[in-house]
Amino acid sequence: MNLLMIPSEEVKRHNKLSANTIKRLNAGLDLWWSGGFDKIVLTGGIYNSSDVQSRPASVLMRIYLMANGVDKNKILVERKSLDTFENVKNVLEKLEYLDIDQLNITVVTQWQHAIRFWICFRSYGIKVALFPLKYSVSLFTSLKEYFFILYHVYDKKGRKFLARLNRKFRTQ
Repeated sequence: MNLLMIPSEEVKRHNKLSANTIKRLNAGLDLWWSGGFDKIVLTGGIYNSSDVQSRPASVLMRIYLMANGVDKNKILVERKSLDTFENVKNVLEKLEYLDIDQLNITVVTQWQHAIRFWICFRSYGIKVALFPLKYSVSLFTSLKEYFFILYHVYDKKGRKFLARLNRKFRTQ
């Protein structure tokens, strides 16, 4: 099955998707309308306080895609993940539960984030195609992403201390 995977980036106050998440969704829509994909997989949970976010990011993303013409039945939503590690783990668990195999996954995200997805999927023995986006991010975010890449090389499945600590801070 050919899957187009789009992870969330950030949710702003009142369940508003960030500009970068919209960029990912729009790039995903362009790929979707070009054909070749069976389903779109959206991933992202609630990782902000309730005054900012009351709905999973992936659900907000589904609303956006449906408003842009994508059939609800073509969208798979993973709504629990708090980070990239869980994006991969939870999506793979959902696909297994749905008995979806023979995976051909294309991940649409910021280029540094895409490297982290590649590392995580490889740790499960799955090769993915990347559709890296080169939109601008702050210097701090870029430096943070380089650190996260190195951390993902060290902790490929997100089971060690820093990954668990990060999820603890994101758990509401």
